[in-house]
Amino acid sequence: MPRYVTVEAPPRAPLAAAEGYRVGEFVEVAGRKGDAAVTYVAEITALWAMGDGHGFTGKFYYFPADLDDKTMAQFPSHPGNHISSARDTDIVALKTEDNEIFASPFSGDLPLRVIIKRCNVVQSMPLRQFKDEPLRTYLCRYAYAPSAFPSPFVKLDADDEPANCRLGPEHQAEIPPLQEANAAPAPALHRRWVPEQARRQVKTYLAVVHCLQLAIGNVVYVWNAKSKEQIPAVLQEYVARDGQFRVTYVDGTGAASLVDADMVRGLVGPDEVLFALHDAGYDPSTALARVTQLVSDRSMLLVKEYLDDEESSESDASSSTAAASPRQPTERQSVLHKQRLAKQRQSTAPPLKRSRKLD
Repeated sequence: MPRYVTVEAPPRAPLAAAEGYRVGEFVEVAGRKGDAAVTYVAEITALWAMGDGHGFTGKFYYFPADLDDKTMAQFPSHPGNHISSARDTDIVALKTEDNEIFASPFSGDLPLRVIIKRCNVVQSMPLRQFKDEPLRTYLCRYAYAPSAFPSPFVKLDADDEPANCRLGPEHQAEIPPLQEANAAPAPALHRRWVPEQARRQVKTYLAVVHCLQLAIGNVVYVWNAKSKEQIPAVLQEYVARDGQFRVTYVDGTGAASLVDADMVRGLVGPDEVLFALHDAGYDPSTALARVTQLVSDRSMLLVKEYLDDEESSESDASSSTAAASPRQPTERQSVLHKQRLAKQRQSTAPPLKRSRKLD
């Protein structure tokens, strides 16, 4: 329904549960558009019980009056190769019928007492209509999709063809109710990787794991533009204004810098995250605990490896320096050596100055 339309039922007596509405039936619903009472058409998609009676979930249809003139101006003017009504031909301009409605993505929950009566919704009108039919019939050839281009009206695939038939419950074949037989227990199945299973749950789980790995204090891989490689670093702070992380590299230098959030990657890859969810039987809590343990173990292992490499490199550097350079004198030895040189200068007599003989 358009956002400015509010479905509000006038006071009505509750319908008896014995009237037996079923999922898939089309009904007329009483509502209001401003101060005026209007009728809407809906398809029942679910039935449920509530505290003060019964309710239903309906998928509603648009009437041409529900759409503005600018939208209706985009209604297809030519039917093309698809003829959904006996009155539609290639030489006659296509126009909306008096009883035409449009499918919409809008659905809502309402009590059963707002239902006026049942109705019929077809994709093509019968060649002959009978006046004694108790239920009103609506024509739905198009669905309204605001995002469609160039026209928001999308042609529906017609499942029925025009024919001489009567509509209504009095002219339909009786369908017996479904009776579930005592089926044999299903054999045990081995779970396989099914990407389509719980797609929304998988996306939510991936987002949670991503936030977990980019938590402050965790060790992550950070792309370093200078060295052109990914270097492990500890996340110290997140600067929301610039979308950057302040990180400290785990390489023994303790260097810190600001990097973009796009340059940060967790220690656990997406494939490992998905397979952890698969192994946990699509239980997010169990899989999340497994991924948390992986992040913790790899963080400690990475820091330990860098510390070990730093100690080994320092020991190798000190031994190589001692072997290559001669033994250097200590500070006390240098002082004593200077004192001995000063005494030797004092004990040696200075040379006598020669006097110039004057004639």
